[in-house]
Amino acid sequence: MIRKVKKIWQELPQEVIKEIDYINHKPRKLLFDHLPKCGGLSIIYYLKKNYPRRKTYAIKPIDSNFYAELFTKFSTHKRYEYDLICGHGAKRLLEYVSPNCLTMTVFREPIERIISHYFFAKRFPHHYLNKLINEQNLSLEDYAISGISTELKNYYTIRFSELGKEEAEKNPQEAIEKALNFIKKYDLVGTLDNLPNLMKEVEKKANLKYSYNDQERRNVATQRPSPQEISPRIIETIKEVNHLDIILYQKIREIYSQSPI
Repeated sequence: MIRKVKKIWQELPQEVIKEIDYINHKPRKLLFDHLPKCGGLSIIYYLKKNYPRRKTYAIKPIDSNFYAELFTKFSTHKRYEYDLICGHGAKRLLEYVSPNCLTMTVFREPIERIISHYFFAKRFPHHYLNKLINEQNLSLEDYAISGISTELKNYYTIRFSELGKEEAEKNPQEAIEKALNFIKKYDLVGTLDNLPNLMKEVEKKANLKYSYNDQERRNVATQRPSPQEISPRIIETIKEVNHLDIILYQKIREIYSQSPI
């Protein structure tokens, strides 16, 4: 209890500054749909600088389904009071936020995402897959084909097409088209390798006071090999498992290569 009070006290000056900035700048309402291992924590860290805590609804990763569902149960008035809605599962809230809310999401190259996912989960004890990876001594290749999480196999395609895994694989073209059509609902869509440019667009369209600093990255898995340093055989395995996501990502790049929506 004492530690919690101390933390609140230490953060008080920062919150006062946020309130003043909020009054002066009047940032636009913004929803950020955070996809796992796509730079989301760095983005959220930045966005939270621009909105006071009382105006922020952050979906906690420990139980994202619960917190996303909770938001849908709020009255329209209460839902519209929030100016920043962010976290895993924010996709479910697109139809529940204010109509003038700016919506955004960020994708990462699928092979890089799986590699990052594995090394992050393996090294960080708080990750929900950490214990399983280390108890079973799973290699990157084992992890990619394990099926221990829906985040590891064609995650983008299945999530945004809203089809089951079997149906998506049976009708790949339909799945990819459905996914793309859903993704077009977002006002801003970008890729991690072009994040600074996307965030400039966010800053402009949302009227944010502070600029994004790519040096302030969060939750970055250090000492992680690049795809070029990993066995071609393992890379091929990851490609096979995520073949739909690779096609979808390529289409996303083609559509949004010059700039976000």
